Amino acid sequence: MIADGYMDGIFFHNLTDSKLSQLQRWMLARAYQNRTEERRADTGQGADLFYKEVLAGFYGFEYKRSRNPQDYSLRSGRLGRKRFEPELIGRPRYNAACAAVARAVARLAKRGLVTHVWGAVSHWAGIELTESGVLLAERAVRVQEDHL
Repeated sequence: MIADGYMDGIFFHNLTDSKLSQLQRWMLARAYQNRTEERRADTGQGADLFYKEVLAGFYGFEYKRSRNPQDYSLRSGRLGRKRFEPELIGRPRYNAACAAVARAVARLAKRGLVTHVWGAVSHWAGIELTESGVLLAERAVRVQEDHL
């Protein structure tokens, strides 16, 4: 889990809404980073942030990779068909993390910062930043740059 608030160039505590949890701030910062660095919004596929990225990046869960090379196509999202092994992680810990991510997404969506998106056929879920979400993340980056 990210403890110090610094993530790949974005100090996510700069996200100014004090009512956001650490997980929610991390998700907004990572989604913004993905959108700007990988131009995800321009592709029209997938999401700014996949749930799998949250479980791996925020919680530190490791993927079990498929041995089938066809499972690494982009059709199932940018992460391919990477899966987690709840038995190795610990089923209660894995379930608690999944529930926390779902609650965080619901709360961010209620605030109008993200939209929940999913792929019905390829079984992925994620978020896309709304205009308000992008503006909040941009403000955080500007605050960080002003303090450098």
